[in-house]
Amino acid sequence: MMMTLMMALSLSWLGACEAPGTGNTGGGNQTDEHEEWMDTKVDYYQYASSVVPSTYYVVDVNGKTVTTLPTIEAHVSVFGCDGDVKVEIYPLREAIENVVVRPISKNYNYEHDGSKVTLWLKPYDRVVVEINGNETNPLFVFANPLEENKPNPEDENVLYYKAGTITDVYTIVPKAGQTVYVEGGAIIKGGIIFEGKDNVTIAGCGILDSREASTQALKAGRLKNLTIENITVLNKNNWTTYLWECDGVKMTNYKVVAEASDKEHGVENDACDLLGCKNAVVKYGFSYCHDDAFCIKSQKWLVGGEVDNLEFEDCIAWNVGGGNSFEVGYELNQNVNDVRFRNVYAIRTAGRTPSLRRGSIGLHNGAGGKVTNISYDGVWVEDPREYGIYMRIIKSSYDIGTGVEWTPGQIDGVSVKNVNFLVKPTYGFHFEGYDVDVHRLKNVTLENITVAGEKLTKSNASSLGVVIKNADVEIK
Repeated sequence: MMMTLMMALSLSWLGACEAPGTGNTGGGNQTDEHEEWMDTKVDYYQYASSVVPSTYYVVDVNGKTVTTLPTIEAHVSVFGCDGDVKVEIYPLREAIENVVVRPISKNYNYEHDGSKVTLWLKPYDRVVVEINGNETNPLFVFANPLEENKPNPEDENVLYYKAGTITDVYTIVPKAGQTVYVEGGAIIKGGIIFEGKDNVTIAGCGILDSREASTQALKAGRLKNLTIENITVLNKNNWTTYLWECDGVKMTNYKVVAEASDKEHGVENDACDLLGCKNAVVKYGFSYCHDDAFCIKSQKWLVGGEVDNLEFEDCIAWNVGGGNSFEVGYELNQNVNDVRFRNVYAIRTAGRTPSLRRGSIGLHNGAGGKVTNISYDGVWVEDPREYGIYMRIIKSSYDIGTGVEWTPGQIDGVSVKNVNFLVKPTYGFHFEGYDVDVHRLKNVTLENITVAGEKLTKSNASSLGVVIKNADVEIK
């Protein structure tokens, strides 16, 4: 199949914390090292015949082509597997001169021969493949686990969307206790929006496409026990994921690809926002967007509440132009306590001018709440185009809650350790309290921070661009 398609499209070619590894990018035969791929079971999702695949890339998994979905920016190839797989990528518009597979720090094994890229993946891998430095039309490859133990489509507590279907809806509104199951190969055009419905599950390896919707892709609030797993979301004009006042959220392998919005600068399409939530775990996340990638707030508009016990693990962020990669803020009029980011990856962070306090690690308290016990442990930052770390107590122009009168907040207790910046951030690192006394940054520790191969110390902090004002920052 691959060779036939390649011949048909050949005329479209245009021509030619530790120091991380860079992958194997050429030469050598790695197949013997990955013999297990031959015995791996693969789910090749079957989409509707009207779905037009990418004309930029063809992707084969264990020798069979999987559908690659185009957006106006990234191209997305999704499949399921139960072990290691051999992925072969054929660019259709240019010959291969160089390849980067990101996150670089995950050190994927890959090679290329000028016409294809070969790499080996396993379940839950989420990679960005850039050929010849192409950031405008990258390829995202998502390896889901196999779809096992699917719910019964006839169960009254299941809203089942079958493979090979495209369903146009304005919104899906599940009932308490229901499962919305989007089977691999199914596409829902619209959003899932509900409030006050406990014990809802949103699952399956299909696609939620809200690019033409006037709503968020996924909006849920004032509920307990929400499970979200394996979905891939395509978005454009609104916040993609807006969870508010939720207690008990388990989000696993949730992937967001949000192309530039129609708004000025293409922003305001945050990938994943948790507002006033408690007891949440976000694992194996992927966020590509033009504003905040993974973001926590405590009060905004007419909603909000204290934030407590949130964890983000093995999440990958790429925010284009605007926003922050891993952010607490700005709207924090309620208290925020115990937020943990562990083993997370920032591929690229912003880069629009003028600079607006955007960072790979961001903590902006723009309201009256107290922020305590925030930790970043194991962060790999590949291309910080504005600030590496930006922490500040500030009066911002954002909506901190209808009818709320602004007062300065507090930040007391932040640990940032085992962080590797592959290059020096364009604007360095900024730590600033609102005043010298009550509203200063307190108890901020930086431990084992590496910047372009150089360990951050007290003596070299200034040369690495560290600015500290009204703040107690200890560098270890």
